[in-house]
Parts: sequence; C-alpha cells; structure tokens
Amino acid sequence: MMRFIFIAILCLSLELLQHRTNAHDDAYCLLRGEPVPKRDDYTYFPGVGGYKLNRVKKTWFDARVACEEDGGHLAVINSPDEAHSIVVLFKQAEEIHGFLDVAFCGFHDLFREGEFLTIHGQSLERAGFDIWHESQPNDIDNSQNCGGVHYGGTFNDLRCDDLYEFICELPDVDENDA
Repeated sequence: MMRFIFIAILCLSLELLQHRTNAHDDAYCLLRGEPVPKRDDYTYFPGVGGYKLNRVKKTWFDARVACEEDGGHLAVINSPDEAHSIVVLFKQAEEIHGFLDVAFCGFHDLFREGEFLTIHGQSLERAGFDIWHESQPNDIDNSQNCGGVHYGGTFNDLRCDDLYEFICELPDVDENDA
C-alpha cells in the first residue's frame, strides 16, 4: 500500500512538473536553492558535487527516502566527469570495505518500460549521461525497473525491491564552506 501511495505521489509530482507554465522547464532548476554546507560524511569532487556511498543495503524506494532525509537525493549522473567521480567513490570504498559491484542511483522506468527517467523527471539523455554497462538494460523477468550504477561508472537496471548499497548526492554544495 505504501509503495502505491509513493508511486501515486511521484506520478502527480511529475505531472505537475510537465504542466508548469514557467519558461524554464529544466527539472534541474527545481533543485537549485540555497547551497547546503559541506559535510564530513560526503566525498567532494571540485566542479562536480558531493556524494556518499551508503553501505547499508536498502530497496530503491527506501534508499531514495534515506537520501532525502539526509538532505540530498539519489545520485543523478549528468556527465562523464560525474560518472568518473562515482568510479573514484567506488574505488575509495573498496579500499576500506571491500569490492562493490553496483549501487542504486536516481533513475527508473517505473512509468513506461524502457523509458528511463531521472528522479527529477528528465530522460537520461536530457540529463546528460546515458551510458549502459555491457548487455544492459536487460530487464530480467520484466522486473528490473530501478537504476543502478556499476563500479565502472556505467548504468544497470535492477529490481527495485532487491537490497543494494546506494549513492546519495547533495544538490548544491556551498563551495565557500570549509
């Protein structure tokens, strides 16, 4: 029941985004607000952003809520530079915790099979990055509808209800904050 309510709210939010009368229709502009202060539990990449690889496994829906409660959102990869930053994040985590293959990030095809959207309502192509891991997306058993990022920085489709680590992103970091 909770998943149905979540999906209904998400659908309504996306519908409202599509019908905005604002001349600037880029969904990313909705994230721009007051910069958030830097935090010790995030890794920062100059000109790219702040990220945290959460090693506690959650479903995609629970991971999304956890990132939002943390003041950010599931990571949305917008460029090859950002994908490279995620690769570095995986390597840093491997040195401390051991190898990790894939983690949830902020995209899905919950509304229409094969039409992957970021959590902000943009197509992956429009968001700026749409590079998939070999043989992906494969939608095994018609059940892989949530987004993941492979340790090599490429996308993978995953089952939303499976448990994976996940990557949170801070939306706008105050570069002057020490």
